[in-house]
Amino acid sequence: MAAMGEMFENITHQWKQPLSIITTISTGVKVQREMGILVDDVKELELLDEITTHTYSLHPIHNSIADFFKHKVKVEFNVQNVIDKTLDLISSQLNNKRIVLHKNIESIDITGLENELIQALINIFNNAVEALSDIENKRIIVIDAYIEDDKKVIIKFGLCASRSKGNLVSKIFEPYFTTKDDIDGTGIGLCITEKIIKEHFLGSIELKNIEFKVDSEEYKGAEFTIKLPLS
Repeated sequence: MAAMGEMFENITHQWKQPLSIITTISTGVKVQREMGILVDDVKELELLDEITTHTYSLHPIHNSIADFFKHKVKVEFNVQNVIDKTLDLISSQLNNKRIVLHKNIESIDITGLENELIQALINIFNNAVEALSDIENKRIIVIDAYIEDDKKVIIKFGLCASRSKGNLVSKIFEPYFTTKDDIDGTGIGLCITEKIIKEHFLGSIELKNIEFKVDSEEYKGAEFTIKLPLS
C-alpha cells in the first residue's frame, strides 16, 4: 500500500504542471472571449495548439501507468528501457529538486518481472531525491548499467549526498527503518526494493559510501549497487 501511495504521488507530480498550464490557457481564452477582447484569431489558435501540446505530454505517463499495472508475467525487457520508464515517472521530482543525471547505460536484455524492477528503482530514486534535498551545491545522480564477467547485470546509482554512517548502511534495508520524520516516510520502500531484487530476480543490492568523479570534479556520497543474474 505504501509503495502504491508513492507511485500515485509520482503521478500527481508529473501531471500537475501540464494540467495547470492547460487550465490557465483555457480559462484565459474563455475570459477574453466573454469580454470581447480576444480579437487576434492567430493568437487564439496558438493558444489552442499549446493546449494540445500539453495534453499530448500526458500520454507517456499514462502509457507508463498502464504498463505498470499489467499482469505480473516474466518477459524479456531491456534494462535501459526500464530505467527510462522509471525516469519518466519521477521526472517532475528530479526537475523540481534540480537534480542532474549522468547516465552510462549499456543496452542489456534480461528476463523477469519488468514492472517489479521499475517499482524497485522508483523506491531507490525516491530515497535518493530525499537524500539530495539537503544538498546546497550540485545535486547529482550517476547511473551506470553494464555486464560483469558475462554473468551479471550491474546497475549502480551514485549520489553526492551526505555519507551514511556505518549503522545506517547496515539498517537501511530493514523494514520500517527511516531517517525521515514519521509523517514523511514509512521506512519500507527500500525493504520492498531488496525483497524484489532478492526474491523476484535472485539478485542482490547493497549501499556503500563512495568517492567518485563527474566532469573531472570529485564528490563524496553513497552508491546503491544492484546485481542481477544475466540469464
